Amino acid sequence: MAYLIAFRSRQFEIRAIPAAFPEPAKATHQQWYDRMIKFQWNSSKSATGKLAKKDINYERWADEFHQSILEAHANAHWIGRDLVGSGQADFSYADVIAGRNQADIDAEYLQGFIDDLIAGRYTDPETGDLLVNQIYNRQRLYIGRARGTSAQASVDGLKKDDEIYWRLGGAEEHCAECPVLAEMGPFFKDDLFTTPGAGGTPCLGNCLCHLELTHGGETLNTIKPVELSL
Repeated sequence: MAYLIAFRSRQFEIRAIPAAFPEPAKATHQQWYDRMIKFQWNSSKSATGKLAKKDINYERWADEFHQSILEAHANAHWIGRDLVGSGQADFSYADVIAGRNQADIDAEYLQGFIDDLIAGRYTDPETGDLLVNQIYNRQRLYIGRARGTSAQASVDGLKKDDEIYWRLGGAEEHCAECPVLAEMGPFFKDDLFTTPGAGGTPCLGNCLCHLELTHGGETLNTIKPVELSL
């Protein structure tokens, strides 16, 4: 039996669960993002755990995971805006729209994910149990892309003459494009076709890169990768 994803409509609340995240004044934007994305990552893993125990079906699993994707991107967008807004950006409908847009894009791929689950791609042929770590690895690609949304929101908040530099991560094997982008700077907000973590480079965002921004006489760094452990 194949499921068509029919996501439930929910009232989107600020920061998903407000008590889960620190106020911007009490933490750096990186720390704020770290806590937020780990919260959404744990929510995603929790849905998979329930699926493995047969507490929920595939459709409910996809719905819960899709909601985590939406909330991750919406909050990431807010954090990115706030980074260049001197801590004065209130959560807004624009953040919800950004999260919804990315979640809708991911929904098509999520349908392929659920089809693979139903087809047994992630089922142990001997025990019939779900291979949860393999599922986690694929889920992590979705949640990790919120970093790109945050960076794009920061870029969108820049002035036209603010400079942008693509900075490579640490000791890692780079894809073909990230080093080229790092050599091409500075960029300006209308020049950059993608951001680190967004999945627009051959590494699909699986890198340690970030952007360095000049804005309002300051040098700012966009959100850096967060380790999402299995």
